Amino acid sequence: MRTIVKHFRVPRHVYHATKGKGRPPAEALFVYSRNRGFVSGKHWKPHPRGGETIAYIMDDEGRVVASGVATCSLSDNFNYRRGREIALGRAMAQVRSNG
Repeated sequence: MRTIVKHFRVPRHVYHATKGKGRPPAEALFVYSRNRGFVSGKHWKPHPRGGETIAYIMDDEGRVVASGVATCSLSDNFNYRRGREIALGRAMAQVRSNG
């Protein structure tokens, strides 16, 4: 089994168009890599608040057997480690409940 974790961040210019609280709307989230920035190739800066982390647990054949999501409110600071912990914990709970 292996895991894949994807982070989604809110660009600064998009954040300022939101109300700044609650769950970030799906259209405001973009795939983000700490090493490369936004995967879309845009040279945007991420806003420190809001985002989403999705963890996938895959079997040896590359099929997704479980997934977990952690969403960071637009009023909370985004934290990669905490999001990864929550999303992986939820994915592992799925694995345990499925037997």
